Amino acid sequence: MLILSYEKNIIDKILNFIKLIILSIQGVTDIREETENDFYHKMGCIYLECYRYRKALDYFEKMIKIEPEDFLGYQKAAEVYKETEHFKLARENYELALQKAKVYKNENDRNVDVKKALAEIKKELAQLKGK
Repeated sequence: MLILSYEKNIIDKILNFIKLIILSIQGVTDIREETENDFYHKMGCIYLECYRYRKALDYFEKMIKIEPEDFLGYQKAAEVYKETEHFKLARENYELALQKAKVYKNENDRNVDVKKALAEIKKELAQLKGK
């Protein structure tokens, strides 16, 4: 029973990986519409989904380097640090993401649901409080 559960989990991860690739390809109808940061975000998410944390973090760090005032790179980097049990770094990145998202929410209208992201970041910070 445990083996079947494990195999199902692996199959689910593979299907999610394929889905992310398809969505990434579909999302780029005109390559000029795709920003470098969008590409790094998509690639980081693909690697994160496949438990390739070092590669995912590399892409999220590139996002931060290109757009240091955007919260998303910090939020995704924090997810990697949390998954790899680097809780101090996770907290630091979630806190930076929270600061940047609050500013972003006040200054911009963006397709990303910033209010939802703020709630998720606050929830993650609360969970990391004791770690």
